Amino acid sequence: MNTATTQAIAFEVKESRECLDDWIVGAVDYASEGEMYIAVFSGFAAEERALEYAAWKNSQEQPTSWRLDFDRHAEATISSTQVCSSGE
Repeated sequence: MNTATTQAIAFEVKESRECLDDWIVGAVDYASEGEMYIAVFSGFAAEERALEYAAWKNSQEQPTSWRLDFDRHAEATISSTQVCSSGE
């Protein structure tokens, strides 16, 4: 049995390696061919807003027993397309 189909999506917060002071909220939906959901928070209180958004998204999901390997999946995609808001 594929356990990914029975587990909820877990949203995690990471600081961007590409853009200083940007915070990324992301998740991978393994049950749906690996679709990625990403939101980037910049500017005033970016970290706090990202944490609040991730908590809100996770409260809408069922509890999960796995953790997203965010570095491996999302950061590579973002780094090739993201334009830093701070003009770096």
